[in-house]
Amino acid sequence: MTESVTVVITLDSERLEKLKKLRRAPEQEYQDLITRLIDEADDDNLSSEELEYLSHGLDDIKNRRINSAKKVRKFLDLDDTA
Repeated sequence: MTESVTVVITLDSERLEKLKKLRRAPEQEYQDLITRLIDEADDDNLSSEELEYLSHGLDDIKNRRINSAKKVRKFLDLDDTA
C-alpha cells in the first residue's frame, strides 16, 4: 500500500460542482474519483491518426454531413426489421 499524504487544494465553486457531478455516488471519496479520472485518462491515449479521424468526424457533425440510421441501413441493404 502506498503512503497517504494530505493535500489541500483550492477550487472555484464551478469546478467543485463539476467534480461533485463526476462522482458515481454522493458519498464517493474524492480520492476515489481522482483515481478513476487518472485511470480513464491513461486508457484514453489516442494516436494522432485516431485523433485526426475524430476531428474529421466532429467536423462532419458540425457541418451536418450526417446520415440517419435508416438511410445507412438502406444504403447497406440491411433488413429494416432486424
